[in-house]
Amino acid sequence: MSKRSVLQKIGFIFLIVVIFADAQPAKIRIACIGNSITWGGLGDLSYPQQLQKKLGLQYDVRNYGISARTLLKNGDFPYWKEPEFIDARNFDPHIVIIKLGTNDSKPQNWIYKDQFFGDYMELVAAFRMLHRRPQIYVCFPVPVFQTNWGINEPIVKNEIIPLIDSVRKSAKTFLIDFYSAMKDQGALFPDGVHPNAIGYEKMAQLVYDTVMYGQSGVIRYFYAQKDTLHKNETTTLYWNTSENSKAFLNGNPVNAVDSLAIVPTSTAAYTLTTQGMISDSISRTVFYYPPGKIKLFRPSILSYEIGSVDSITLFWQTGTGSSVSLNGISVKENDALIVPVRSDTMFTLRAVGEVTDTQIIHIEGIETEKYNRALMRRATASTTDWGFSVSSVNDGDSTTYWKSVSGKTQWISIDFGKTISINKAIMRWGKVCATNYYLLLTKESGETEPIYNNSIGDGGVDDISEISGIGRQLKILFLNNSTLNDSYILNEVEVFGTNNLTSVDKASEQSVVKEYTLEQNFPNPFNPTTDISYQIPVTSTVSLKVYNILGKEIDVIVNKEQEKGRYSVRFNGSRLASGLYFYTLRAGNYFETKMMALLK
Repeated sequence: MSKRSVLQKIGFIFLIVVIFADAQPAKIRIACIGNSITWGGLGDLSYPQQLQKKLGLQYDVRNYGISARTLLKNGDFPYWKEPEFIDARNFDPHIVIIKLGTNDSKPQNWIYKDQFFGDYMELVAAFRMLHRRPQIYVCFPVPVFQTNWGINEPIVKNEIIPLIDSVRKSAKTFLIDFYSAMKDQGALFPDGVHPNAIGYEKMAQLVYDTVMYGQSGVIRYFYAQKDTLHKNETTTLYWNTSENSKAFLNGNPVNAVDSLAIVPTSTAAYTLTTQGMISDSISRTVFYYPPGKIKLFRPSILSYEIGSVDSITLFWQTGTGSSVSLNGISVKENDALIVPVRSDTMFTLRAVGEVTDTQIIHIEGIETEKYNRALMRRATASTTDWGFSVSSVNDGDSTTYWKSVSGKTQWISIDFGKTISINKAIMRWGKVCATNYYLLLTKESGETEPIYNNSIGDGGVDDISEISGIGRQLKILFLNNSTLNDSYILNEVEVFGTNNLTSVDKASEQSVVKEYTLEQNFPNPFNPTTDISYQIPVTSTVSLKVYNILGKEIDVIVNKEQEKGRYSVRFNGSRLASGLYFYTLRAGNYFETKMMALLK
């Protein structure tokens, strides 16, 4: 069928432009998961590397094999705990080939055989959740021609292979049968377990034949170059299906491998379906934001502490060409603004263009004892499992959660944005909890202080009262969990305390000052006053000055010798006009400038 006839038949009414482009030469990514037989140890002669040579430049084959690894989570060396497992998912492959099971036949591992099916299904699910929805091939292991390292041929043949076949049927994966292909090739296995270079070539050929000619009707990939568009922007849909497939885009016949450039005028769903030995289907949505449409409007925090002055950052994005106002004041289409909050406040974002859109954010006050100081603050973690976000641990929603990768020692950290005095914390655990963990507070100086330890954790909700400490960041250090090898799962962390630091606390903070620092003024923007904080590690002559945007000196706030410590001074801009200003700190050999905004 010619491209002209394809265009005539498609006739999508929601497109301004429909153009078939040349087939996209995007590489198809293949992740080879496995043990030492996948790793190979022969460099370019190992099976994944030989597969790369056979498939050519249109494919990108990566070897993620590791010696001695098991599929079983409770095995002696679980694949789950290795960085290659994370790397393979980060590779975001189109095709995943899983060849594990040989080391699971060892006596110390096969005592957990009842867990093999469930662990294998979970491994398949871990790759299925990737947004490209990869094809997954499970592999029957190669035969064991000689017992070595405890690897057991009868268990591989009679127990492991039937379980893998059950996974294939239950999870609806594809199969590569290395066992049948190699059962008469004992001469190619010098140690009875690992193939030589010729054996790896035969494995690579089997994978090549299976991937290239195994089954028609398989969608290898279908995606949009950009899935969020503004007025007059173009994106391209790319797809690739297996040999001899019949492909249809939104019900209209298209080439099995091709691409389509589009300029949509509305949000639209595109569905690629195939016919062949199997039928496959993938849908992708391209979102269109016309002028006047609000794409995003959110605050950095949802509440403030009654009786204190806090600041939030508002973020917004709108369709290109929008006329946008925030509380009636004209602003940019896409921007962020730091706003001081002293009382319940309503923010209204309005965008006008081809359409008109309005969104409202309400920031309300919370009493000090009920104010969750961890809520929506910046969170980081030692590791985060694929598909999860560490921000889920303090988003105020106990149905979402952070999940680490496998490994006993992990941590998360929450930055409150300023130093506070903590008196209570609540930990809401998921299905895997820490049986031993510490709470640590980190001060502005970097000094860390442990304030709590639980060595008999049993999950559920840990309501930790009667703790005390001063710091800017709370770090939770996990040392052991409630399973042998699984990840930690934490639904929510809540932290309570006050901003009121005692003079002793302040003195302690000053005693550990180790470097010069000039902090961002708070609040910013301000009207008409703002606080500027800095620290000096040794007695110094300090100069703190304010300049306008033209570089003219406006005010001298500090000009004297000061002892080591932390200082905070208040700047009053009541006599100045709204606009941008700069403040500069000079102390010893230290020099730093920051910008602040006065809004009246």
